[in-house]
Amino acid sequence: MTSNELDPSDVALSAERGALAEIGFMTGDEPACAVLTPLRIGDRACFALTYDLSDLATQVGKSGELVVAFSDSRLAYKGWKPLAARVRCDVFADPEGALFQSKLLEQELRKHPPSRMLIDTPLMRREHWWYVPRWIVRVVEVLEVHPIKRRRTPSDALLMYPGNGGITATTITVPDWGADAIRLEPEEVLPNGPALVMKHDFSIPDLEDRSTYVVAGRLNNNVFQAERREGTVELGPRRKLIERLQAQRQLKRSCMEQLHRQKNQ
Repeated sequence: MTSNELDPSDVALSAERGALAEIGFMTGDEPACAVLTPLRIGDRACFALTYDLSDLATQVGKSGELVVAFSDSRLAYKGWKPLAARVRCDVFADPEGALFQSKLLEQELRKHPPSRMLIDTPLMRREHWWYVPRWIVRVVEVLEVHPIKRRRTPSDALLMYPGNGGITATTITVPDWGADAIRLEPEEVLPNGPALVMKHDFSIPDLEDRSTYVVAGRLNNNVFQAERREGTVELGPRRKLIERLQAQRQLKRSCMEQLHRQKNQ
């Protein structure tokens, strides 16, 4: 695949067809990342963040620019393409969930099974009202888009680093996740400086169990030197019912706390 086979419309198409997307952004001089459910509004990719992710929405809003990557084809629909795009975005609150319910709800229910357990019907949306308000992260301009290899094995990961005037991403192979130094063999020389390597996994088809592993460090002559690690490499065993209920209660508390905070600002 060559870069001229992609254009900005492919970003919205992969957002519509994909189950998950990875985003990267700069926080000061350091890159940060997250894994989100991609959606589409009109001809633009977007994300609808629940209010427990208010801090993430604030960080993304301050950055104003993202790299949006589609590297995992699992649960994706036909037409999905593996790619990474550097984009400008805006972030705005949808505290009543009006835009979310009118333009994005159907998409989220189709591709994100955990949401069906909370807001699949009008009655459920009234009961779990705290899950309806959203922060909308909307792509307003695609600055650059390029193909990447899809992640196929547990050794595959995304490398995110400052580049091309913003932040960019590419797929790499990590033979040993415990190594302090990872020699990379990209198609071009990578810039020295801060970077991160991330991978994620999820249970199929319900997306109920998730894992994300992030290694922050620095690039130096195409060698990634690990400095800090967060998360878990393996997906792990299925959570028990009591653990799922506890997680839902925590989600509710976090959403309600942030909604209360935003209302009083």
